[in-house]
Amino acid sequence: LFGCGCGTETPEPQSSRSELATPAGDARPIAPPSDVEVPDAMVYVPEGTTAIGVLADEGGMAHERPAFEADVEAFLIDRSPVTVERFRQFVGATGYETQAEGFGDGMVMDQSTGAWALIPGADWEQPFGADGLVKPDDHPVTQVSWNDASSFCAWDGEGTKRLPTE
Repeated sequence: LFGCGCGTETPEPQSSRSELATPAGDARPIAPPSDVEVPDAMVYVPEGTTAIGVLADEGGMAHERPAFEADVEAFLIDRSPVTVERFRQFVGATGYETQAEGFGDGMVMDQSTGAWALIPGADWEQPFGADGLVKPDDHPVTQVSWNDASSFCAWDGEGTKRLPTE
């Protein structure tokens, strides 16, 4: 994952602040229903229809076709990707060990060849391996698996958050 956004399936009141959402291509903000309060770090996304996948003439990979429309219920999602600092808070509070840390290495894409390689020591703090730089605290966390991100969401939302789906 390159970042982790967490959302709730059914928005429930969580604070006294309401945040407005703006649908793509529309300059008019959509206010959440009066019974939905949006926490400061989250935004409200109204229900609607969205296209998933790509059309044949748009390129993309075979598994992304055919494009289809899906009706999506309203949801809340984190305003920003999870940072290294926030993930560090999770690890410190829970003692969590990521899958990359457990394995001792992680997959890194070689930008010159476009191929993935297993790199010793690649984890959320040093995403390019033990010989790479430590990632700055204000950058999005990487080198986390779906399981790692899901565990973070459960901790961050005290059981009310989950990873968003397609």
